[in-house]
Amino acid sequence: MAFGSGPFGTVPFGSGPRRGSAGGGVLGEFSIRIGTTDVTKYMEVDAWTMQEDLNGRDTCTIPLVVSDGYVPHRGERIVALFGNVRWWAGLVHDIDLAFTAQKRNDYVSIMVRGVDLSALADRITVNEVYQNKTAGEIIRHIISKYLAADGITDGGVHDGPSLQKVVFARRSAADCFDQVAALTGYHWTVDQFAVMQFFPKFASLAPFDINHTTAVFRDARVSKTLADYRNVQYAIGGQGITLPITEFFEGDDIARTFPTAYPLAQLLGVTVNGAAQTLGIRSVDDAGSKQWFWNANQQGINQDPSQPLLKAKTATTPADRLAITYTGFYGPVTTKLVDAPGIAARQAIEGGSGRYEVVDQDSSLDGLEVTVAKARGDLRRFGSLDDQVDFETDRVGLAIGQTVTVNLPELDLHDAAMLITSMETSLFGIEQRRHRVTAVSGQLKGTYAEFFAAFFARGIPVTISPDDIINEVVVANDLLTATDLVTVTTGVAHTGEWGTDIWGAMEWG
Repeated sequence: MAFGSGPFGTVPFGSGPRRGSAGGGVLGEFSIRIGTTDVTKYMEVDAWTMQEDLNGRDTCTIPLVVSDGYVPHRGERIVALFGNVRWWAGLVHDIDLAFTAQKRNDYVSIMVRGVDLSALADRITVNEVYQNKTAGEIIRHIISKYLAADGITDGGVHDGPSLQKVVFARRSAADCFDQVAALTGYHWTVDQFAVMQFFPKFASLAPFDINHTTAVFRDARVSKTLADYRNVQYAIGGQGITLPITEFFEGDDIARTFPTAYPLAQLLGVTVNGAAQTLGIRSVDDAGSKQWFWNANQQGINQDPSQPLLKAKTATTPADRLAITYTGFYGPVTTKLVDAPGIAARQAIEGGSGRYEVVDQDSSLDGLEVTVAKARGDLRRFGSLDDQVDFETDRVGLAIGQTVTVNLPELDLHDAAMLITSMETSLFGIEQRRHRVTAVSGQLKGTYAEFFAAFFARGIPVTISPDDIINEVVVANDLLTATDLVTVTTGVAHTGEWGTDIWGAMEWG
């Protein structure tokens, strides 16, 4: 979980509530509240753990031993503190209760499992279409319309790139955030103050480096893999959408149904002899309320029975003329993105074609621009060969979403800027923390479980029809280096009480 008000908030470049002294990991006495109850007195010694995953759900385990009848409730808020510093916040998700011994019923063991506040976004369904909006505008709109009632605010949301079209059809808010993050390369989480963080890599820098000089790490391991790499990306979407089409029909004194050449994506207009008609959705709008009815993905429109039939041509009068303007579905639509420098790099090392081709299919993607955006996101995410480092440290200050510089030449890492994607935190000595950290040199690609699940699911049949159009896009690759001095401000500050809260724990006192 990114912390404070986010990468440009309370933790710009390593300052902020989780930053400890230069000497190690002691910050203050550890305590936990569940709802209004301080449960620290019930906790088993050094048994609390926390697992954080970027773009995922942070979890914590709280083992309790109770003899006074206390039982937590599902859904209660959890707050973990070191001194007055709010370290983590979430919700009670699972509770397991058992007797501590076979022949005793006076002590009860309670295992509480919590999930971070990002889980609030799993519970709410979004139904929206966004066109030509920045990623940040989309995120902020979803928060204000769907999540504000649960106390989530948008103070840590960066604007990011503009997206041509994004469709969320009854998707959870969390799924929407995941999709926007995948399309843009950004990351998201809801921090311990219920502030939404949506940020790019390099938005927050770690307060110290990992190298032999700082010597604040142990048990470092580096992993390199070809898993999920690709330099040619096929994306098969749902249906393509045509440009606006106008088709003309003449009345015959009989027909009320007029078929179109393509299934309808959107009915833009209907005229009879040049006069505009009223339009309704079949089985949604009441019969008799509109002159013509239609449904998406159906081929044609129907005239309401209350309307006069379109007249046929006679010796003295022309036939009534019906004009239908619409966009239609065709497909499926397929796009192909080619990373030529990536192919050349593989050829130089491996010989041969150097091509790594992957086909991804998502029938929910309607329209070429949406399918191309999905393919770009996948190629950006999986089109580089990145390194992963795991290490352990007792020093406070690292957090999910930070970029940490790692220089371990013996392990083939040379001043690598690496994104922290996972941290497992445990207690030792009650007031100290031990962190197991995972960081990657590129973008977050997902877990091995996700990789193998996708790999074994590739037996899904791919249908090719004569209407298929493969749109090939060559990805441009430019190298840009820029240096500047940046001063960052934020509209969100977390306040503390002077004389009570720890110096450095909050932004204002």
